[in-house]
Amino acid sequence: MHKQDPKRVLSGKVIGERRSSVKTYSLPAVQGDSRLEFLFAFQDIGASGVRRWIRLENEFSRGIHAFTFSIRHRGTSLDGLISDSGIGLEEIGHQIDTLRGGGNRRGHHAHLLDIAHEVDDLLPFDGTDWATESTGVYNDVKHADRPDPAAQALHAMLIKNRLVFRVWLARRIGVSDSAINKGTWRLKRGLPDT
Repeated sequence: MHKQDPKRVLSGKVIGERRSSVKTYSLPAVQGDSRLEFLFAFQDIGASGVRRWIRLENEFSRGIHAFTFSIRHRGTSLDGLISDSGIGLEEIGHQIDTLRGGGNRRGHHAHLLDIAHEVDDLLPFDGTDWATESTGVYNDVKHADRPDPAAQALHAMLIKNRLVFRVWLARRIGVSDSAINKGTWRLKRGLPDT
């Protein structure tokens, strides 16, 4: 309800308070311990890993910035988080393809498959299935003529998208597979059927 927008009749006369329904896809605030949990630590990458991160951030800046936009801008809706992650992942996949000599116009799914192929062995779910499901949810959010996904489906996909992104990034900067495997339990929390 907004006090400056009361219920009115056609003449403009106020006839009472106006109440409107509210629908939100915001994620609930984190409860309890608010310590940051990292997939890996500095000792897992050392100075050479930091140099790789700087190169990676430069090489994949458009995708990384799109994916991490919500970290810098709190309060983004769940639809917005899915959209940003889809845009970022698509750009990362496109850049992977470009760096190996491709770069032609391809669909969202093909770009996500490129990422999945780099990290599929470390994911707690099938990377090809993830690419298909993530593309479907992204398109559901992006296109008005598609079904409106349930908040639970959006949230579950956001967790998977973030897990894929973090594992891809960790592997690219040189974190060992054993260190990634040791830390992924933190990322898997909240995934259905894990």
